Amino acid sequence: MRCARDNSDTAIRNRTKTMRTSHALLLALLAGAAHAQAATYTFDANDQGWTIFDGGTLTHVAAGGNTGGFLQVEDINDGDMLLVAPGAALGNWSSLLNGTFSFDAKNLNGIDSSWPGFGQVVITSGATSVSFDMVAANNPPRDGQWHTYSVLLNTANFGAALPTVLANVTAFTFKVESHNGFGLNNSELNGIDNVAFTSAVPEPASAVLLGLGLATVAWRRRRTS
Repeated sequence: MRCARDNSDTAIRNRTKTMRTSHALLLALLAGAAHAQAATYTFDANDQGWTIFDGGTLTHVAAGGNTGGFLQVEDINDGDMLLVAPGAALGNWSSLLNGTFSFDAKNLNGIDSSWPGFGQVVITSGATSVSFDMVAANNPPRDGQWHTYSVLLNTANFGAALPTVLANVTAFTFKVESHNGFGLNNSELNGIDNVAFTSAVPEPASAVLLGLGLATVAWRRRRTS
C-alpha cells in the first residue's frame, strides 16, 4: 500500500516538475516575442545620438512628429544628407538578420522630391559595406503627411555579405536627401521619426501556441510513462 502511494507521489511530483518546466519555457517564448523590437528611436526628448553628415543640418523638434518629437533635416549644400546611427548602437547585429529596418518621413516644406537616392541604407563592417535603396522615387511626397518606409534586412536585398557585416557593424547610415538642388526656396526640409530595428522572431500568438503545444506533449509523455 505504501509502495503504491509512493509511486503516486512520485508521479505527481514528476508531472508538477514537467508543468513548471513547460511554464518556464512558455514565459521565455513570450518574453522573446515581447522584445521583438531590438531598438526604436522616437526622438520624443532629443536626437538620441543620431547625427547628420555631408550636406545638411539636423534639429530636434519637440512636437509635431508621428507622434511626439522628431528630427528635422535641412539641405544646405550639394552633398548627400545622411543620418548616422549613434556609435553606442553599433556592434553585433546578428539578431537583426531577416528582421526589419523602418522609419517615418514627412516632406515639411513642399519641395518636390526629385532625388532618387532618398532612403538608401548603407551598413558597414570595417572595409566591407552593403547597401539597398529602400524607398521609391519621388518620396516623401508633397502631401504634408507622415509616411512609413521599411525594408527586410535579408540577403535578397543586401547581398550575401550581410550576415558577416551584421556580426560587427561599425557604421549605419540612411540617406535623407530628397531634392536635386539647394539654396533659398530650393532646399528640402524633411522630418524623420520612429527609426526602428526589429528582430525576426515569432509573432506573440505563434509563440503562445508553440509553448502550449510543447507543454501538452511533455505532459502526455510523463503521463504515459
